[in-house]
Amino acid sequence: MKKYLFTAALFSFTTLFNAQIGINTSAPKATLDVEAPKDPLTGTIDNSKHIGLKAPSLTRAQLTENTAVYNIDQVGTLVYISDISGGNMLGQRTYINSNGYYYFDGEFWRKMMDMNRNTTLFKAFKAGSWNLITLTGGWNKVSFEVADKQMGAASLLNAQGEYVVPSDGVYRIKYEFRIQGVNANLLSKSYLGLIKNGGTIPIEDKQMDSVTLSLNLGIINLDLADVPVSGTIMDTVLELNTGDRISTVFKTGAVSLGLLRNKQVSIYIYKISDL
Repeated sequence: MKKYLFTAALFSFTTLFNAQIGINTSAPKATLDVEAPKDPLTGTIDNSKHIGLKAPSLTRAQLTENTAVYNIDQVGTLVYISDISGGNMLGQRTYINSNGYYYFDGEFWRKMMDMNRNTTLFKAFKAGSWNLITLTGGWNKVSFEVADKQMGAASLLNAQGEYVVPSDGVYRIKYEFRIQGVNANLLSKSYLGLIKNGGTIPIEDKQMDSVTLSLNLGIINLDLADVPVSGTIMDTVLELNTGDRISTVFKTGAVSLGLLRNKQVSIYIYKISDL
């Protein structure tokens, strides 16, 4: 008798294990098929119910406290982070910087991006008298601050004033440097550049163009030698990986950095394509 009961139980378990499961449907069309709840009499959707599929919701603090080991077996796991005021962004949580849905890719929790907005976009502007951080090789780093941000998430900028790439892809970077009050001839050997991951040699650079303003009075042209404006725009595209850090740099020619008082710098960067 026990043998027959065991065989029946095993058969039932095997049938259940191999079956497709349907919720609100008796004819599932996939491993798990969830349909909206329907009125049993009319077959129409029951609009009095909360319709939708809800992933586990937890705060970043709760995920930080979770001691379970996530590895290759958990690839594709989905959670909703409802609060980021606690916890940390260490290890697998490196990219949990805002509320939203995250999936585990085998190494990190990645945000499921809103397809209607580009969350990689960052635009910033600096003006006035500010210092350049001297690097080796004559290059000087322009560090942006959160207060300089005009568009984008503050989390895209780290404490060192670098743009932190949020996801793999091809990015467009436009970097403009303008100086007023310095003779343009002194800037003939000056360059703009982009540095990646704290290096000292730019991955791309461009010699600075020099322009002097003039005033056209209809009869004569007067060069405004006392207020020359020099400016250059670097506009490029780069393949970047998640976590790469991008810095804007400037290299002067014969002119002393001490003369570069009235400076204006702007940058915008955003992903235009996946790799």
